[in-house]
Amino acid sequence: MVGATMLTSAIAVASPASARVYIPDYALWDYVGTSYDANNSATSIYNHGVSETAYMYAGDHHSGLLFSIPKGNYNWWLPAGQNDNIESGYYASYN
Repeated sequence: MVGATMLTSAIAVASPASARVYIPDYALWDYVGTSYDANNSATSIYNHGVSETAYMYAGDHHSGLLFSIPKGNYNWWLPAGQNDNIESGYYASYN
């Protein structure tokens, strides 16, 4: 789950309370404990946020909106066209 693990790490650095977080290129993020990057590799996603929607994009730097996922929601089986196609993400107001 790309969003849950990596987003939590990004938020901890940005602010312990609330922040706007944008990951412009998932290729720069590795899965925990591996050297395998997260670009175009997610098959499921979980928005661990408590107040805002997460937006996933097909291109770097928030280009080509694929889908949004409301706070606290998940999709364990991303459909064709979204599966293994996320390159950037935008998240807001995490606590």
